[in-house]
Amino acid sequence: MTTYTNVLRLSKPAVGETNWGTTVNDGVMDLVDDALSGRTVDMTSGSVVLSQVDGATDTGARSSILFLTGTPGSTSTLTCPNVAKLFSVKNDTGYGVVITTSTGTTTVTVPNGTNASVVCDGANNFYFAETYLTGKLAATSGAIDGVTIGATTASPSTFSALTTTGAITEQVYAMGAGVDLDPANGTIQTKTLTSGPVTLTESLSSGQSLVLQVEGADTYTLNFPTVTWVSAYGDVAPTLSAKDVIIFWKISTVLYASYAGSYA
Repeated sequence: MTTYTNVLRLSKPAVGETNWGTTVNDGVMDLVDDALSGRTVDMTSGSVVLSQVDGATDTGARSSILFLTGTPGSTSTLTCPNVAKLFSVKNDTGYGVVITTSTGTTTVTVPNGTNASVVCDGANNFYFAETYLTGKLAATSGAIDGVTIGATTASPSTFSALTTTGAITEQVYAMGAGVDLDPANGTIQTKTLTSGPVTLTESLSSGQSLVLQVEGADTYTLNFPTVTWVSAYGDVAPTLSAKDVIIFWKISTVLYASYAGSYA
């Protein structure tokens, strides 16, 4: 009588059993090939269970690589067998996918657009196979290459005592018809006046700054948001020319500005 292995559920034909060739080819060889390759799993339903199948093709429980696709519309759940096994997961569903077992004592969520290796310990617990860092990262030397910091978080990353070598490139932003000084668009901004008057607004937070390069202020009136001017003459607004550079920065709730000069 054919029995089956515990994890991959491969066929184990008994001694003296007939049809050994068919049993081994269909129930072992093909399934080993399936176990070492990838399987696409459609997560559109929002909840998919990968069930083990004895000696026959399953929906992905045996596969080592899972390509998650579909359009679930929100975070979905993938339930895997409760056996000690490693899965490599590629999530392209548009949302996070929770990897769990039938009881899900410990689960992991694979973010959208990421690849992750996850492991089940056979006791209803899933873990990331890689090491994901939380808290502070301390290092005395070395470099981190090709890393995007803060890509999956709502708030910006904070660095303490940051030392850099080489050039730092700031984003240059052409305001076009816009009037808001917002560092999120770029810390070097340009504004060409083609009509007037134009009144600027600002969205700087405390500790932020930006450089504004403005053209046409000799022809069209440019009004500034509430600002404290820093100059040799005190809090006095400059007389603008055809091409000017102004530096803005904010401390607490006070916006400061300094006229750098004309480049006409």
